[in-house]
Order: sequence, then C-alpha cells, then structure tokens
Amino acid sequence: MKTLFRAMAASLILAVGCGDVVIEQPTPNEPTKKPIKFNITRNADVTFEGGDKAGFYVVDYWDYEKYFVENGVLTYYNGTWNSEEELYWDEACELANVYCYIPYADVYERSSHNFSISTEQNWIENYKNSDFLWGEAKHIDPTDPDSDRVELEMKHLMSRVVITLEPGKGFSEEELLNADVRIETPNNVAEINLLNGGVDCGGYGEAVRPYYNDEDGKYYAVLVPQTIQDMDFIKITTTAGKEYKLHQDYMDMAPGKQYNCTLTLNKNSYGIDIGITDWEVEDQDFGGTLN
Repeated sequence: MKTLFRAMAASLILAVGCGDVVIEQPTPNEPTKKPIKFNITRNADVTFEGGDKAGFYVVDYWDYEKYFVENGVLTYYNGTWNSEEELYWDEACELANVYCYIPYADVYERSSHNFSISTEQNWIENYKNSDFLWGEAKHIDPTDPDSDRVELEMKHLMSRVVITLEPGKGFSEEELLNADVRIETPNNVAEINLLNGGVDCGGYGEAVRPYYNDEDGKYYAVLVPQTIQDMDFIKITTTAGKEYKLHQDYMDMAPGKQYNCTLTLNKNSYGIDIGITDWEVEDQDFGGTLN
C-alpha cells in the first residue's frame, strides 16, 4: 500500500511539475449574441452607390419610447449595407420595429425631421440627393432562427415631375435642346416623421432647375409633396428669350407618385398643349390647353 501511494504521489508531482496537465474548473456557457444585419431593397429606378449612408432606428415593439438603436448608420459597399461597428440584438428585446431612411443625417427631432430638396437638380448628384427613401420592418423576432437579416423595402416619400418638351408650330427639336426649364413650387422643405413615413410640407419656395437626361430627352425633378394651386407651375425660356408658362389651377402631388408633363410649344400662338398623367391612374385629369 505504501509503495502504491508513493508511486501515485510521484506521478502527480511529475505531471504538475512538467506543466503537461492543467485542470480547469468548468464554466457555464455564455449566451451567443446575434448580430443585427440588413437587406435593403428599392425600386428599379434607384441605384445605390458605394459610400451611400442610411440611418436606422430599432424600437421596442411594445414600448415606442424604448430605443435599442437610435439613428444608427449604415454604409453601402460592395452590394451590402453594413454598420460602422458590429451591432447585436439586445437580450432584453423580445420583439422590435425597425425604421430606415436615406440619406443619413443628424436628426434633432425624429417625428419632424427637416429635409430640403435641391433647387439645382440640373446636377445629377443634387437630383439623386433630393430623393428621400424610407422603409420599415415590424414585429421582428431576434430569436427567430429562420431569419438572420432585417428585410427593408424602401419607398419614395417625395414626388417626381417628368417634363417632355415637344416642338409645335414653328419649332424644331434642336431649338428646344438648350431651353431653360424651371419648376415653381410654394415649398421646398419637408417635415418627415422617421417612425411612420408621414410627410408635411413647410418652409420656403424657390424655382427648381430639373435634371436633363440625355438618353430619353426628358427633364426630371424631385419635389416635396404639396398642393399646387392657381400659380405658374412650369416656366420655359427658349434660346431666343421667349418665355412660356404653364399655369396650374389645382394639382395635389402625393408621396411616391410621378407626374408626367408633355409640353408642346407653338412659336406662332405661343400656346402649350399639356397632358399630365400619374403613376397611379386616377379619375382626375390634370391636362389642358393654353394659347
């Protein structure tokens, strides 16, 4: 018995002394944190570019005053949107709503965020930056094993006007190529609720110069949704200095809708024939003829 005990003691001392055996106390498994990832989709007419930034909010589903992420930043790169730092779902979050907007900005009041369109949209970057996109995803369960990303479909919150100039009596297409086109609106500033996508107009009005697309020969402008009433809405000045005006009695521009304006200019009568249609066909016809 003594010999066996001494042999066991010697073996234990040798093992510990050589550092070959390390006995660790078992520790409880730490919960695995689930990262917050995003998949943002948009309409076919919107192209995301590297470096574009989006803002987002993660709000408790049951308590709208409880924010897990407030105005976080996502950056678009190589086809994906990623946060500047690794984000994880809060363990206290059982269900959440996620709200996202583009372009990102410092937000002082999330229920009435001020957004201004550019008046110089004849520059393509200013035209693109005037388009405000918003999306939401509700009832998100962070523990759902079948969903590893928050799916967000963005939609337009501004309105868009597309102008086509057609040569009428006495005009050629070449004469209209360098015409100066302006759109007059009462309001160029929108107040946006980032948590529900609501839009109100306010602020000042100033003429907007639209973007000219060489490919289809049309003018594009993004405008704040608003009511145009009893005012000269579009002004066109030819290279010869002659001014044409489209007077609009009433037009209610809604978020996410496009208004097409085909303007036919007649040199002799100085009239403009107008036809305006909407993305969504409505009973009201905004068309008319001016002489």
